[in-house]
Amino acid sequence: MGLESFPAHCSNQSLNSPRASAVPSAALTSSREAPPHLRRSASAIRVYSIMDEDDHLRRFNTIGGASSTLTHGVLFISVSIRWLGISAFVVETEKGVRILIDPNLSNNPWSPLSVGDVDRADLILVSHGAEDHGIDDAIEIAKRNGAYLQVDSGLKHYAIEKGFPAERFRSGVVGEVEETSGIRVRNVAANHTTGIFTGQTLGFIIRTESGVGIYHTGDTAIFPYLKMIGELYRPDIMMINVSRKRSPTYPGMSVPMSPFEGVLAVQWVGCRVVIPMHFDPDSGDGEYFADLIRQNAPWCKPVVLRPGETHEYVLHG
Repeated sequence: MGLESFPAHCSNQSLNSPRASAVPSAALTSSREAPPHLRRSASAIRVYSIMDEDDHLRRFNTIGGASSTLTHGVLFISVSIRWLGISAFVVETEKGVRILIDPNLSNNPWSPLSVGDVDRADLILVSHGAEDHGIDDAIEIAKRNGAYLQVDSGLKHYAIEKGFPAERFRSGVVGEVEETSGIRVRNVAANHTTGIFTGQTLGFIIRTESGVGIYHTGDTAIFPYLKMIGELYRPDIMMINVSRKRSPTYPGMSVPMSPFEGVLAVQWVGCRVVIPMHFDPDSGDGEYFADLIRQNAPWCKPVVLRPGETHEYVLHG
């Protein structure tokens, strides 16, 4: 899906233009200002507001862990996010908990890792059963590493048939929150098909030990529920599926959300950092989307990774 599929008032540059055109704010929101919860100084990032499993507001004012350091009286926490291509990520929290998301490694032309390279995992999240999201690799990795598997009901039955032990599942019911090794993961809806399995397509909101919110959208198309995610859960980081057209390298990778739609989704969610995913890394789609974000959601930092690269999200208190 390219610029020619945007609304007419946004189609003032060709698909081959080196820079994306600015999307008129009227096409998105009425203001380019940051959402209210982001209009605060950096020095205020000392207390994190999050929603617990009963949707009551809680506040965390203590931070610590293996990746937290005290330098000149200022506490820094670091969460690492490594992209492996398509929708696959390795997230390592400030206390060293390792989470794999959609770990398609065997059928992924861009992944720097194979299944055998994964020597540790605490939790694996799979958004749905399409072949590019790695349910078979997830099962194998979880078996070898003793990881928990958080999936919807259709993938749960499939994994049990493959010999995965029933006691190592985490619920994939939309709206439920599961805790593993001190990490809380909320299942949220994604507007997409499930692949060959019946069940629910998912996105995930991860809360790290100190309350950093990480939202993986799965393969969702744009829909109004994304605005509610921003209003209720306020994730700091968003990994979002955006692309203009199918990849000639991996034509099975669908195109549920265009860069233009992705900008609107970022405005709704109100994240601090956005990482594009589910696009061909040689297509230019990542930088195209990042350019739109800089022009139309300037409070949000776009981070375009190459497969294998890592983003370190650092906060200080």
